[in-house]
Amino acid sequence: MMFNHNLVSKVFAPMAALLASVTATDAPLPMATGFSSYCDPTSIGFYDSAQTQLTAMCSAAGGAGVLYESYLDLNLCFVNVKGSLYLRMNGGALHSCTCEMGDQITSCQFHCGITQAECSCHNGHGNIVNNPFDFNSYIGLADDGEGHVVLSCQDAGTIAVGTFTRCVDLGDTVDCP
Repeated sequence: MMFNHNLVSKVFAPMAALLASVTATDAPLPMATGFSSYCDPTSIGFYDSAQTQLTAMCSAAGGAGVLYESYLDLNLCFVNVKGSLYLRMNGGALHSCTCEMGDQITSCQFHCGITQAECSCHNGHGNIVNNPFDFNSYIGLADDGEGHVVLSCQDAGTIAVGTFTRCVDLGDTVDCP
């Protein structure tokens, strides 16, 4: 049996291109939690010296291709209630808490995951309460309204989106797609 290769390529090439453009790893935005699966792990950290803003370079396509760098003010996401952290929009928790993450966590005896954090919060009675947690359980991704993938948090249907800073490809700043 002989195959007409021109006919096969005319029929299957467009179908293959269509299938290649749809990936199973694309994140549905907004995504409430699990941001790190879509980010370059080496980019996850604090954006500022006060350690109140989380930063990462992420893509809705599983961290592949052009990455969108953003930061998220954690005061938009958490509240300190008597020394304990809770997810609450505009809670302002980091005005009375200090946080460490990953291998910078003082109490970390072995390798701590990059999204692991510990925040020490004042309880209002002169004591400090340590709050170990994983940012992945609270931070997701969203579209900032201008087509950029940014860090986000959400609670009870309210979404706080991070601030887009730049697009990155192979370590270089590039025009966004």
